[in-house]
Amino acid sequence: PGPGTVPREPLGSLPSRLGRSFLEPGAAHGVAPGRLDGAARAAEGGTDWLSRLDPSRYLGLVEVHAEQGLGLWDSQQQVAAVERINGRRQFEITVTGQANHAGSTGMVGRRDALAGAAGLVVALEERGKLPGRGLAHPVLTVGSLEVTPSPVNVIPGHARLSVDFRAQDQGLLERGEEEIRRLAGEIAVRRGLEPA
Repeated sequence: PGPGTVPREPLGSLPSRLGRSFLEPGAAHGVAPGRLDGAARAAEGGTDWLSRLDPSRYLGLVEVHAEQGLGLWDSQQQVAAVERINGRRQFEITVTGQANHAGSTGMVGRRDALAGAAGLVVALEERGKLPGRGLAHPVLTVGSLEVTPSPVNVIPGHARLSVDFRAQDQGLLERGEEEIRRLAGEIAVRRGLEPA
């Protein structure tokens, strides 16, 4: 095997959580483990094998990906062609409020950074569910949320969250970024917080 490849033997001996090897599920679809080595088309001596291919020998290349979502499964399709690729914008938003004692601080007038961040997370999720103007998959994801201080009896003074926004259109990416910034500012003003 060349650099960056995995020999066939480990693939046949490592069981999945279902107790099947990596090679077993493919057998029902015509994958023959003994023919894997002959199917490889990699040049030796480096990772830029694509630049070493002789273009006169090929009509084109197909890059195969396993789907990471459930689109094919839900539509009961076995294979599909990618028509568009999502662009991505990522943000880190810090919400600053005022840490205070939970027992001695009334509910009115609190500047709870976590409550503000939670409001932003829900607002972003709602915006992500709006139709993408004919585009299949604009998505918004908050993947991490860090709160400080975080004892059970302290109102959080800071909350930091990550936002991953993806869409298949540059204009939608730009409008989405404006919307994310607008929502963060609007929620901060309403709750007496500071977004950054």
